[in-house]
Amino acid sequence: MSEDLMPEDLVPDDFMAPEARVKNINQADKKLVDLMRFGLEHGIESIRIKGKGPLVPFVVTEANGEKEVTRFFTRHLDEGLSEAIRFLKDEKKSHYAVLVYDAFLPMDGQNFNAVIARGYDRTDTVGYALGQRYIPARFFTFFKLAGSKIYLGNADPLLIKNQ
Repeated sequence: MSEDLMPEDLVPDDFMAPEARVKNINQADKKLVDLMRFGLEHGIESIRIKGKGPLVPFVVTEANGEKEVTRFFTRHLDEGLSEAIRFLKDEKKSHYAVLVYDAFLPMDGQNFNAVIARGYDRTDTVGYALGQRYIPARFFTFFKLAGSKIYLGNADPLLIKNQ
């Protein structure tokens, strides 16, 4: 899980909006990238077990080398995502955090189901987003991944530096 992202894992620069080209994932702390990969793979496996989404949004935090997964079960998935974002904004003890959720990702003129992992380092000025597209199970087909992990660009930082 600690391997470096390879060029084939990344979205080409022309896919990302110009404002998303602030920092590359290779500039992120290696521990954060490892935690993002963990969160992304955990999300993918959660969907693989069911064969389809939606994925209940969750946050993986790391403080003093200890990982903790917090899921946000709500009546509607978008409420769960909002709860997870509020949780991250109020979080004070973790150095790293990853928000993982299920979304539609537009690519090549199509909308794909995707697991998104947005990673945050309390000492960094930006967050980072990775995605993994998938094709959900249908009546006569099984769940399968579509392509490899892709870098989606930067995200607004949600972890606030401690005063």
